[in-house]
Amino acid sequence: MNWRALLRDVVLLFLLTGVGGFLFGFFAAAGGTEPSIPLLAVINVGLMIVGFSISGSLTRIRRVWHLFAVATLTWVLSLVNLLFGTAPQEWLLSGIGVLFSCAVGGAISALLFRAAPGSPAP
Repeated sequence: MNWRALLRDVVLLFLLTGVGGFLFGFFAAAGGTEPSIPLLAVINVGLMIVGFSISGSLTRIRRVWHLFAVATLTWVLSLVNLLFGTAPQEWLLSGIGVLFSCAVGGAISALLFRAAPGSPAP
């Protein structure tokens, strides 16, 4: 396992979702409305799909295992959301969104960038 690539991709996902969520909340508040939680969730999943697509595109050797490790670490580190009022059952269910984003983003990256020649199976 390439730990640098793993850390790079987890940071990428946190930056995409963090900045995206902040901008959504900022512009919603600037428009005088309360940010919609369901819309924020859809935006977050979309940004995670983009992040996993980028991650999968950068990693062409053992892509599936790498993306699964990124998804797992991202989900575990999101435990910090419990400090901000997320209920434990909501955190547990968020794993479904992370795995969905990982699968879709990984599939997109596999369609766009084939595995490196001679690389081991996923």
